[in-house]
Amino acid sequence: IASLGIILWQGSRTQHLTLAAGASTGESYILGKALKTVVERHYPHVRITLLETGGTVENLQMLEDGRAQLAAAQSDVVPGPHARSHAILYDDTFQLMVPLDSPLQKIADLRGKRIALARTGGQFQSFLRVAEHFGLHQTDFHFVGINDEAADEAFLKGEADAIFRVRAIGNPAISKLVQSGKVRFLPIEHAAAMKINHPAF
Repeated sequence: IASLGIILWQGSRTQHLTLAAGASTGESYILGKALKTVVERHYPHVRITLLETGGTVENLQMLEDGRAQLAAAQSDVVPGPHARSHAILYDDTFQLMVPLDSPLQKIADLRGKRIALARTGGQFQSFLRVAEHFGLHQTDFHFVGINDEAADEAFLKGEADAIFRVRAIGNPAISKLVQSGKVRFLPIEHAAAMKINHPAF
């Protein structure tokens, strides 16, 4: 009888979960919001608290120290030991842009240049891995912006020579930059070769 009572009690108890989802303008947050809506509609005893965060690194740290039970993260950033399972939610793409009239043609040309990219988070780690493939290091660049918004603004004001983002194709912020007609994409070559050392790419 006691076991049956415990089972019935657990079945009627509301489960509260926290999802560390990234910036409110990003795909992971938007998808997290939709996930929260669907889960709570179909599972009335599950409640999800959606948290706006600084991105992958912060999300995984929150998962590690128990502040979140779910975390959205780039697949090329290795999670800690508390991560138990994962699901691919959408494809991210490395996107590197320069002003339309920039003389820069390839990644090697970025040595000594100003990159609109905050020095924290998964995007920063991804950029360094890509740069490393081309023989470049963190000290070869000047990074501009303490977050995505500040970096975007610096790039638009001409205070950065390039901007790097890890975003899904069609991301509104990237689309806005492209539709301005003032930027062009810089190709990131050697994708197949980079995948040898970084399979998540």
